[in-house]
Order: sequence, then C-alpha cells, then structure tokens
Amino acid sequence: MTTTVAKPERIYAPLQFEARDEMPDDYRRMVLRLLRETNEIGSVPVCHEQMRSMTKNVRLAPDPISRVRIVEFFADEMRHQKIFDGIVRAMGEVPGDDFVSSIDGLNATDSIRDWLDLALLNPFIDRVGGFQLFDYATSSFVPLARAGVAVAKDEMGHCAMGFQHLREYCSSSKGLAEATERMPTWYGYALDMFGTSSGTRQWKYIEYGLKTKSNEEMRAAYLDHIAPYFDAIGMKQPPPDAVPRKYA
Repeated sequence: MTTTVAKPERIYAPLQFEARDEMPDDYRRMVLRLLRETNEIGSVPVCHEQMRSMTKNVRLAPDPISRVRIVEFFADEMRHQKIFDGIVRAMGEVPGDDFVSSIDGLNATDSIRDWLDLALLNPFIDRVGGFQLFDYATSSFVPLARAGVAVAKDEMGHCAMGFQHLREYCSSSKGLAEATERMPTWYGYALDMFGTSSGTRQWKYIEYGLKTKSNEEMRAAYLDHIAPYFDAIGMKQPPPDAVPRKYA
C-alpha cells in the first residue's frame, strides 16, 4: 500500500536542537513521543520487565557459541535502554510508567517460545529497528541523530547474528519447513513495526526534521533489502498482504 499524502517540507535544520536547548513546545512533545516509540526506555517497568523476560531466553540457545552471541545481544539491548533513557532525562523529563508505545510489533518478544522464534526475531525485527534508527542520522534533534546511528549499527549486527542462526536452522529440510511455516508471524510483526501508512504523526516528524522518510517509504525499502535473505535460505518472500498484519 502506498500513501498519496505529499511529504511536508522540513522546518528545522539537521542537528538544530540539543537536549537542554529551548525548543517549541510542540516540537518537544514530538521528540518525546518519538523516544517513547523506541520502546527502549530502561527505567520504565514494562521495558525493564521485557528485558528481564528476554534474558531468560539464553537457555534456548542450542550450543555454547550461540549462547554467547545471545548474551552479547541482550547486553547491547540493555545498553540501548540506558542510552534512550538518558536522552529523556537529559531533556529534564522523568519517564513515567506509561512511557511506552502501543505498537504491537514492538512487543513481539512475548511471542518467543523456542530457538526458532528467536532466530526469526533477529533478522526480521532488529532489521526494522536498524532502518528506523538510521533515518535519524540527519535529525534536527542532535541526541537522536547521534544515538540513532550508533544503535542502528548494533541492530544490523543483531540481524547478521540472527540470519546466521536462521540459516543454520534451515540447513535441514525439516528445519526449513518449520521456519517457513512460522516465518509469516515474525514477518508480519516486522512490517507492522513501521506503523500505518496513513498515520498523521509521521508527517509531523518529517516536518520537524526528526525523520526523513514516511512509514511506507521505509517499509518499501525494507522489503527490497530483505528479499535476497529469503533467497539465501530457500524461502519464498510473501507479499506484505499475505502475512498476519494489524497495521497497513
């Protein structure tokens, strides 16, 4: 699905505002909303508990090497929570218990049941995070530009790790069949993470220079980018409307 809404012209320059700068009230509100959508604010109970829950998944790793990789992955995610929590606090705000997003795709970790789920999460879900965070590179909000690029590099590393785990799982015909059957759920989560194509908030982010691409532009770029990975493990890439979706 593509949107027919014309992107607004940005009104704030790249790297215009630091965290403690005076800024227009609505701009500040939108910065905080965008930080909320990261779902990586370490002091918020929901995010903290989510990470505690995820660390238990270390036991799912089938061998010591995989276990080490997953431990490093979780350490990165905990560091990301500290980074974004620090940005909110640098703005003079204390994150409340409700400082989280309602987008279901960002809470997909609750669906992890076994090693296959984790192997599917990383190449699909973390790749979305990388796409979104790299888009902050020229953000008008300096801390977001700085943190976004650094964290995005970690996320793409997590994708590479996940793809290695998934490729190993799919090396047998049985494993490939199991992964192919379960893939649509995780692929649907990933596509939903970009948000709706018609949502109005995305245009305000672009107008304020916090982001440069619309939700649909990023989703389309993601679809093109991930296509060779399906080919590499022998899966067929399904059309976006052929997998479970909540947001379109």
